[in-house]
Amino acid sequence: MIIMVDKRKIDASIKRVCELTGYELYDWQLKGYGPNQKLAVQITHSQGVTIDDCAQFSRALGDELDMRDLFKHKYVLEVSSPGLTRDLTKKNHFAGAIGEKVKIRFRNENNHKVTQKGKVTKVDENAVYLLPEDENEEAKALYDKIIKAKTIFKLDKK
Repeated sequence: MIIMVDKRKIDASIKRVCELTGYELYDWQLKGYGPNQKLAVQITHSQGVTIDDCAQFSRALGDELDMRDLFKHKYVLEVSSPGLTRDLTKKNHFAGAIGEKVKIRFRNENNHKVTQKGKVTKVDENAVYLLPEDENEEAKALYDKIIKAKTIFKLDKK
């Protein structure tokens, strides 16, 4: 028998710990079932996130989840920062990436798969806009047509 956890309660607990600790929630995922479940949480902060920050947040969130008895089995809690190269899955992720280089795979107006690399120039309610490398015209990717998107990090070779 698989015992399901209440994802709304987990989300509320994560957000509560964010408020208490001053970190921002980037994203979270629950993987697996039963005693093999893993809760992966990504946090951000205006000053950056260190390993010590992740450990502190993990202890606080672990205490919160255990106190509320949200998991009926053992679980693994993994807390990290989203990193320099990070997946963009939500509108606020794209808004936070304005000015950064990204790679977006999406379906265009003809429903063909397209991959574009460039800098995010703006976002609105329906789409993200980017200026592809070596081009003068913005590309537009509708959120509901995006297959995969992530930031690109490259060190300048000087």
